[in-house]
Amino acid sequence: MIEDALLTTFSSADVQNLTSLAGKDEMRQLALLNVQNTLQTVTGRKIVEKVLFTGFVIQ
Repeated sequence: MIEDALLTTFSSADVQNLTSLAGKDEMRQLALLNVQNTLQTVTGRKIVEKVLFTGFVIQ
């Protein structure tokens, strides 16, 4: 479920946004929200506090 949430988030990303620091931060926030929402349906609460990216590979 987590993998699907992240893949869905990343597949909708705009390459132009990911080249800027603000765009990467926006993607990080969106990934966090999507993972939190996905897991909240299972656990009933938000259990993920942060999403960490060490790098981006754009193909």
